[in-house]
Amino acid sequence: MKHIRTLVLLGVCASVLFAQSAHALPAGCKPRAPSQHLTAEAAERLRLAPGTTRVDSDQFRLRDGRVLVQQSFGGEGELFTIENFKKWQVELAEDLKLRRVEKGQPFHPLRGLIDDAKQFIAEAPALAKQMRARVSADGPEALDAFATEWRAARCRLDPGVFRELTAAIGELVIAKRHGHWSTRDEDGVSTPVIEHEDAHARLTSPPALWAAVALTRESWLAHNIGGSWKEAMKELDEAMRRAQRPPDMAPPAKVRLGDLP
Repeated sequence: MKHIRTLVLLGVCASVLFAQSAHALPAGCKPRAPSQHLTAEAAERLRLAPGTTRVDSDQFRLRDGRVLVQQSFGGEGELFTIENFKKWQVELAEDLKLRRVEKGQPFHPLRGLIDDAKQFIAEAPALAKQMRARVSADGPEALDAFATEWRAARCRLDPGVFRELTAAIGELVIAKRHGHWSTRDEDGVSTPVIEHEDAHARLTSPPALWAAVALTRESWLAHNIGGSWKEAMKELDEAMRRAQRPPDMAPPAKVRLGDLP
């Protein structure tokens, strides 16, 4: 019986350790406040339901106390419990502080993430090395796997992770395309890009955009870049052969905080 109890105890410990490992968060991840994502139709039903009251321009308290956040009129929404809504409000305040804006104020997508393109370029090799250490591997597959885990864990946007991933993507493109870092002016803001040439054309790749897409919008990535870094590189190869620019993947000049994932 003593041996049986020991085996049972070991089994329980192993199960606990396995469960903890299975739910381990990516390095640097701070999960967003839990919420239930709603389609635009479902969000509208709740917004118009009897007993729903407006808390703010984009926030509505339901009769049972839950809060609907609907960033755009008639759009999709997020449904929070009372406790999780309080956490979301704290996160929103932190995000506004990071971006140095007021709620609803437009800003460049890289504000608070990469404010000095030239300084970022100077630090890019070291930042890429930090990302390789973070994922304990090298190559596009490792970055793809990290980004997939990041999205699955619903991690909040982290400036350090964003810079590291942007640098790692850029360094991969440089290694494959023999390119170099450069800057591009977007609405008066200098942003880091990779320039690479062939005999017929100069191509520009936006690693910061790819990093943002990879960390937040899987379907957007699949539609615009092909779904993985390997396919993204394949698309660059095809573009080189056609001696044309890759498909236009430039982000909007400005976004609102409510438009961010």
